[in-house]
Amino acid sequence: MPSDGLEQGISALVYQVLHETSQHAMPRQRLQRVVVAAMAELAHDFDPFKDLLRAQQGVPLLLSFLSPKHDEYLIKETLQLLGRMTQSNTGIQQELQRYEAISAYSGLLFAQMHDGQIAELAALALVNLISEVPLADCESHLRGAAR
Repeated sequence: MPSDGLEQGISALVYQVLHETSQHAMPRQRLQRVVVAAMAELAHDFDPFKDLLRAQQGVPLLLSFLSPKHDEYLIKETLQLLGRMTQSNTGIQQELQRYEAISAYSGLLFAQMHDGQIAELAALALVNLISEVPLADCESHLRGAAR
């Protein structure tokens, strides 16, 4: 049960592994994928873990994985995690807006990636997020990404 994991510090340790491996010059992307997948399970309908990620600057770290230079599996797992975190959590939604997630998501829509599921997941993440963002802001981000 997630609350037991958070109380025992397991959730914080999972995030710590991701943070530490991301600091290496050549991070172990397979490890990152597994950790992000575990984080998606922890974040599912569990706001205390989402709040922990916000407090530990997890949002900008996760958004940094959303570029074509990263492993496509890591991108997909990160999009799924961010999608789960966005649902019904205004704090995460605000953080994603603050760190320009709309640009990251829309950039993946137009990126030439081998895995077409990335564009689908980016579109879903974008839909989840723009429900809280004024339309004018969304349009300007999308126009910038298309150039």
